[in-house]
Amino acid sequence: MSSPNDTCKIKNESNPNGRTFTVTRAALEHSAVLRSLLEDASLLHQPASGEESVTIPIILPTVSDETLDHIFTWASHWQDEFKLDADAANKEINFTHPATINDWDRGFFEKLNGSTRRINGQAMYELLVATNYLDIRPLYRMAVGFVADAMEGLSPEELDRMIDHAQEELDKLMDVDS
Repeated sequence: MSSPNDTCKIKNESNPNGRTFTVTRAALEHSAVLRSLLEDASLLHQPASGEESVTIPIILPTVSDETLDHIFTWASHWQDEFKLDADAANKEINFTHPATINDWDRGFFEKLNGSTRRINGQAMYELLVATNYLDIRPLYRMAVGFVADAMEGLSPEELDRMIDHAQEELDKLMDVDS
């Protein structure tokens, strides 16, 4: 029987030279996708005492190891909070306004973006893609709130530049995927 402090290995298979992350099972509970993959892997392979745990492959071609590291750092910090319940899929998503984000999470976004009011487009894009794909609702909600807060008070011209930059990044990714 496994405990919440048992660790699992996660590898982004879309990056052949990428890192393998070691994360506690409790931290993985934030992600509906990883929780499901972990349950499937556990059914297929129960490591014996002292045996290394199974590595769970994920495929996120537009997400860097650095972004995954940020996500797993967040999940490990909050591993005992924000637990998903059986009705999570049916609940309305309420986005968290940055004014209600605690100091630790604010520091998390500042480290990711390099500032409090500046958005690092690539980093936030990767974070939103990964948290949406991995179904990490609390972090996704906070990221959307952080982006909305950064957009607040911008002129239409500034918003156009932000959207044009996001569209350029999306076009680059579409070219890579083709």
